[in-house]
Amino acid sequence: MLRMDQVHVIRHKVLREGASIRQAARELGLSRNTVSKYLDQSVPERRTYRRRQRPVWARVQSRVEELVAEWEPRTTAKQRLTGVRLYRALREEGYQVGPNHDLPIPARATAPAGGSLCAADSSRGRRSSGRLL
Repeated sequence: MLRMDQVHVIRHKVLREGASIRQAARELGLSRNTVSKYLDQSVPERRTYRRRQRPVWARVQSRVEELVAEWEPRTTAKQRLTGVRLYRALREEGYQVGPNHDLPIPARATAPAGGSLCAADSSRGRRSSGRLL
């Protein structure tokens, strides 16, 4: 789906400047079908989608939050509670969740420690040849 400014450019080129659909498609790097589709609409429509229902998550959410709270004190930054560990724990307790089920783990359970994202050395060093790095 194109952005509104792109739709405006398509409509302007063809309807105002008089460019052919083929020429507009070539200049904008789009398919002729795409250009035709947006010309057929008088006003660009915004598609809205319903959120997919998550019946399994509704049943497991409270237990996931409990597990995260349980694991938080006994794990270090490297031993964080991963989705695989969470999946295994839920399966052992008898919950029916799939291995690739999207179990959202709260950000606090997986957030890296502060300052560990980027480390840089801004000092200027010299090579053994005496030239600056």
